[in-house]
Amino acid sequence: MTEPVDQYRAARAQKVARLRELGADPFGTIFAPTGSIVAAREFAPAQVDGDVQPRGPEVRLAGRIGNLRKAGGKLFFATLYDRSRGEAYQAQRLAGVADLDDAEAKKARGIQLYLELGALGPEQWEVVKALDLADWVGVEGAVGRTRTGEVSVFVARLTVLG
Repeated sequence: MTEPVDQYRAARAQKVARLRELGADPFGTIFAPTGSIVAAREFAPAQVDGDVQPRGPEVRLAGRIGNLRKAGGKLFFATLYDRSRGEAYQAQRLAGVADLDDAEAKKARGIQLYLELGALGPEQWEVVKALDLADWVGVEGAVGRTRTGEVSVFVARLTVLG
């Protein structure tokens, strides 16, 4: 009988092999973010009426994937967190936020990634499909809002960091 630890190691080894096959370094590379996720959220333009929302400046962010969900065949959403998450939590606590586990309070501590096949291209799309929760990634793209108003980075480039 296979031990559970062996099953996890085997799955991780398969993932490493798949990322290498796709040309991504599974153990990271040098990536210089332009700032923190909490700071990047401030760059999002105000929401306007209509489906097309304005985009803010380009950012480079690095962090850990805390949520990953497929939305059709050509779109993924993910939530990215970095070290500023803890600082934001403390600021919310000191400000007297009643429910720190509330969905809105949690949103302010991370940023949504909008990962679209058309923006990333087929090679990077295969890397996106190989991602798992808790993977470390670097992303480059414009900060903006989805048509539902969610602050997001519209990812143009993704780098696996570990």
